[in-house]
Amino acid sequence: MMWKKWISCQADRVPYMAFEWWVMRASLALFALQSTPAGLPYSGQPSPVGIAKFIDLTWLGQPGTSDWMAPLLLVLAALLAFGIAPLVGSLGLLALHTAVGTFANSQGGGGGSHHTTNLVGLMLLGQVLACLYRDVAALRRDGFRGLRAVRLDDRAWCRHLARHPSIAFRAASGRLESAVQTFRSSQIHTILQMMAMSYTVSGISKLWRSEGAWLAEIRNLPLQFEKNRLNEFHDTLVMPAQTSADAMAEAISRHPNWAGALFGIGLFLELFACLALWNRLTLAFFGLSLISMHVMISDLMNLGFFFNKWALLLFWVNLPFWFYTFRQRRAQPTSRRSA
Repeated sequence: MMWKKWISCQADRVPYMAFEWWVMRASLALFALQSTPAGLPYSGQPSPVGIAKFIDLTWLGQPGTSDWMAPLLLVLAALLAFGIAPLVGSLGLLALHTAVGTFANSQGGGGGSHHTTNLVGLMLLGQVLACLYRDVAALRRDGFRGLRAVRLDDRAWCRHLARHPSIAFRAASGRLESAVQTFRSSQIHTILQMMAMSYTVSGISKLWRSEGAWLAEIRNLPLQFEKNRLNEFHDTLVMPAQTSADAMAEAISRHPNWAGALFGIGLFLELFACLALWNRLTLAFFGLSLISMHVMISDLMNLGFFFNKWALLLFWVNLPFWFYTFRQRRAQPTSRRSA
């Protein structure tokens, strides 16, 4: 009854293996490095937003900032990627990522961090919350002895993994492996929840800001494209060449109902992204669907979603897991596979 496993609700009980978490963790560290520039070409914050209203972040634009920030980012990313001190690494990366993004967004019309980096900050926040939850639970259970015990488990796991690398590719066995697997799954699930929340909030905001008329306004999208073309023409006195986005805009104007239905699917995926957390299969389905949505939007509106696409591919679709599962299934004897 293998099919029952793929439709049953697992949610936060998915038994993630160590090699899956290593790929995800290393990817998140790389995302944080790529989305957090070590130096910004700004000297002030003329339109402060967020924490910049209370904290002066102009030190991020001082000469020489990149000389110490770049090595610090590398160290923090290594702590997170190799699992040496995941709380320290993720908390440090989150603090610098938030500060740099806020400082860039505090430049008014002349600056701003890229919209796709927001997801990276939320994923780092999920990692921090999962680590803090385990530490607080250990403190409440047994005080500082409990906190010391989980740290000792982390070190014992590293030694255990070094002696037996094969355990990274199987389910947990024994107290130590079970404890580490529980913590591993908690971290991954919390990050997945933060990602799902970001899409759900995006869908709600579309309906909220349009007062429920977002889909009805899709038919006006070609007007925005024509406006952009004319703005570029008046800036350069050269009419922009026709692109695939223009062809898609023309298709929307000719078939507004079909376009509304297509965009409605994207809105559904955002509003109900929490359903992706049902099990591995739903995560892969929603992940591939949202990646397709981002690809379409990227071509249509010239908006990049680099981190969203890769995060969905590695955390939701989870290619390493499916590749490993395919290899394992092919290695099994035919008689055992049919059973």
